[in-house]
Amino acid sequence: MKKSIFLLIGLTLLFFNCKKKSKDDSLLSNNSSIRTKFKDTLVLHSGNNYNDIYATYCSFSDRFFVIQKNATALYDFYNCDIEINNTISKTINLGSESLIEIKASKKDNSFYTLTATNNFPQAPPTLINAYVLNNYIMDSSYHCISKIYDYTFDDSFNINGEIKVNNNSTLNKFDGFGNLMWTKQLDGNYFDGKALETDQNGNVYVLTASKHPLTPKLSSAYSSTLVPYYEFVTDSNSISIYKFDNNGNQEFKKTLLNIKNNTPNSFNPSLSLSKTTITIANTDNLYMLDLDGNLISQNKPIANTCYNYINSIISSPFINHTFINGQVNYLFNSNRLGYLAFYNSTAPVIISQSNNLSYDFLVIDNLENIYVGSALNSTIKKLNNNGTVLYFNSLLDGNYSFGLSKRSTVLDLGNSLYTFSNKIDQIAVYKFDSDGKFN
Repeated sequence: MKKSIFLLIGLTLLFFNCKKKSKDDSLLSNNSSIRTKFKDTLVLHSGNNYNDIYATYCSFSDRFFVIQKNATALYDFYNCDIEINNTISKTINLGSESLIEIKASKKDNSFYTLTATNNFPQAPPTLINAYVLNNYIMDSSYHCISKIYDYTFDDSFNINGEIKVNNNSTLNKFDGFGNLMWTKQLDGNYFDGKALETDQNGNVYVLTASKHPLTPKLSSAYSSTLVPYYEFVTDSNSISIYKFDNNGNQEFKKTLLNIKNNTPNSFNPSLSLSKTTITIANTDNLYMLDLDGNLISQNKPIANTCYNYINSIISSPFINHTFINGQVNYLFNSNRLGYLAFYNSTAPVIISQSNNLSYDFLVIDNLENIYVGSALNSTIKKLNNNGTVLYFNSLLDGNYSFGLSKRSTVLDLGNSLYTFSNKIDQIAVYKFDSDGKFN
């Protein structure tokens, strides 16, 4: 009798184990059938649509969230799986501010949007449109110092006496169906870098900026007739970094003051998040903070000469204390990407490059590979962390070429690269294989 009972228990356990194994095999089979590369269509437009596309990948739900402004000044929101199926759509209202960026949460099925104003109206025009060119030179102690070396007159520049007006930003959190969960009003606005990051605990990090207009100088060491004039390098700006938890509670706000401009368009702050650090950069400053907002270091990334400034920066959220720093040769007769530098917990690896500034950093994957793209040249390049080019391809779809945007190119958890591209009458989706091919 006891033997029969033990035999029955053994057969029952074997039966359930076989069923579990069969279920696991089925899941593996489904995963292995996912397309390794494709071109697909997210949505067809009823009319032409030239507006930018913003995309993010939600690792919690394994889905994409995509936003594009429509003809009514509202925004169309799309939620789809990684096979571009099961699409959910909704129209959402983000107000009158400009959309800067969207970012998915890593803790739940939700995403964040950041919108901002850009209020710099003009005062009555001044009578002079002269401004001072500044250059960095190396002194006898091999320190880079700023030196005024010339005046330039430019009819197209014409500052017209800008005045400072308050700017603000809005952070919204939406669920995966496009329903508003909470909203926060922030000081400052934003420009062209990256502004949103999220971590594995559901926190969101937000970057805002206060860009002060140029201040006329009323005396000149060169000539009493060349006044007032405008001196770019003395303009003072600030950057604020916010951290909110998953429910919208503010963890901290830290502000970095006295950030200088070297050229009219050089402010360009950018935020990046590794597993252990926050990195903030503008053209010639690099700030490293811990995840509580405490400043670890501040550097000016001058390498060998006094002409190299930050062009862009990205980090991997899966790697400790790591970021990619792109620098540009800032000689006035050349705007070229000087080099890429890969930083980790040990020593940086310098990656020599000579590509045009039209290349944008797109993403860095959890294997420390770097992806850059060019809208101007319609190309995509993948490099490893030693600078070896793994592929370099033209982005052609028949006779149609397209570039990759840093706001619409994303990686999934398996390091597959996707880009959402505006083809005027549709949003096309491209998935690239390990060779950078989509067809």
